Amino acid sequence: KTNLSTALEKIQHQRQELAEQLQDATETLVARDHELKEQGAALQQVQEERNELREELRVEREQVAARIKAAEDALLEKEAQKAALEQESKDNKSKLLDALNEAEEAREQLRVASTEEAAKLALQVS
Repeated sequence: KTNLSTALEKIQHQRQELAEQLQDATETLVARDHELKEQGAALQQVQEERNELREELRVEREQVAARIKAAEDALLEKEAQKAALEQESKDNKSKLLDALNEAEEAREQLRVASTEEAAKLALQVS
């Protein structure tokens, strides 16, 4: 009976040790599960923040592209205005030169006519 009782005590002792190991393992698993859930929540938050930043960057890129396009359009408009003003200036210079030439021709005609008139008057007087 002593051997049986000793064997029973050993079994009960081993059972107690196994129960404690099982309890420790269970606590470790519960703690690890909790850590993984926290890490998962943190990862999800990081992913959401990353997505928000990506969206902000996309919007910012669109705004910058729109500002660049507006600046390019304004530059093209200014260049077109400059070209139009340069053409108008050329046209005005050409008109001015034509008017000066006409005035010079009229002055020459007036001088010739005055000289002819003076010669006629001189012939009539003499």
